[in-house]
Amino acid sequence: MIWMLNIDVAIGAMRRAFNPLSCAVEVYEYQKLVRLRVFGPDTTAALVVLNLCMRDIVDPSILRSELGQARACVEKKGFRLQSWAVPSWKTDMPRAYQCPWTDRPTPWSTAHVDNI
Repeated sequence: MIWMLNIDVAIGAMRRAFNPLSCAVEVYEYQKLVRLRVFGPDTTAALVVLNLCMRDIVDPSILRSELGQARACVEKKGFRLQSWAVPSWKTDMPRAYQCPWTDRPTPWSTAHVDNI
């Protein structure tokens, strides 16, 4: 089963990825792109800009990879971050935010059409 994150869950995960630092997430370009900025305790920029495609942040594997690289950059600057993991199916998200994509036929679809 392939599944995607709800955009609100993805943005929340982006913000939590850099705790205890503050993080600004901005959606722009007609809601196609997301810009991420991370600030240190004295409001200095820990991560200047990370631009991601909206399609990428709702994919858990891409989100994990991109934020993992960004976290490594922030930690190289001497900041200590709390442990973090991308939200996982059925464990970290309320049911209302789970958006499954399956290739299984829906109950109302049929493989054949009867002549009426």
